[in-house]
Amino acid sequence: MNDLEHLKERLAVRFPDATLTIDKAETATGSWWLDAELLGHAVVIEWRADRGFGVSTPTPDDYGSKPHEVYETADAAYCRVVDLLLSQTWTVPGLTLQQIRDSRHLSQAEIASRLRINQGAVSRMERRSDMRLGTLRTLISAMGGELQLLARFPDRTVEIQVDQLLSDDGH
Repeated sequence: MNDLEHLKERLAVRFPDATLTIDKAETATGSWWLDAELLGHAVVIEWRADRGFGVSTPTPDDYGSKPHEVYETADAAYCRVVDLLLSQTWTVPGLTLQQIRDSRHLSQAEIASRLRINQGAVSRMERRSDMRLGTLRTLISAMGGELQLLARFPDRTVEIQVDQLLSDDGH
């Protein structure tokens, strides 16, 4: 039994009234899919052993698109899917800095304290339309994350080494 099948079992115990359907991968390295529906609210989970779990609450126009959120572990994916089913809310393709902070259950004051700046400066950072990579990396780090920069091409996605782009002073 793979990680997605285990996830389905956990969700079935938590939500006995949910409809849970697995679509198996067509190839050994392909994607497995789990459709979860509760009270008319659908959550789609894509799983690949080499990539983890993609979670989306797609509209009809979203089918065939990339997942809105990605989780490395089954536990993290399970918690997110439970939250989405209970709250009947949707995933968003791409999050604002405020949404990321909110999802980490952090206040602007907590981030400001970690960065040794005032809360107003955090508010201004979250509203900026243009930001230096070093500032963004520092802000993401204060939230407990690591900044990764991806370039998407029609045939592949590559990670750009952020450290290479930053000068010695972090900007």
